Amino acid sequence: MYPDIDLNRDWKHCLALNWRGDFDECLVGYSGAAAYARATDGVVFDPQDGLVLSADYALQLVRKMNEDVIQWRRVTADTVARMKP
Repeated sequence: MYPDIDLNRDWKHCLALNWRGDFDECLVGYSGAAAYARATDGVVFDPQDGLVLSADYALQLVRKMNEDVIQWRRVTADTVARMKP
């Protein structure tokens, strides 16, 4: 499906986590992927950005996202409010 992506080895198993754009779903999906990767000595593949991440780096991103989510919600609410007549 992604022939140009190098996952550093052949994998026997894959866990796919999907989310629809809700900030909480994003945090849960990334947290779950990072935890699974850490437990299995695996990696996290983010197809949207085409990135292969170590479990530790994915956990760092989750922590950063968790800090940023308050600002994301504020910006989204402000944008929606400006769109209303």
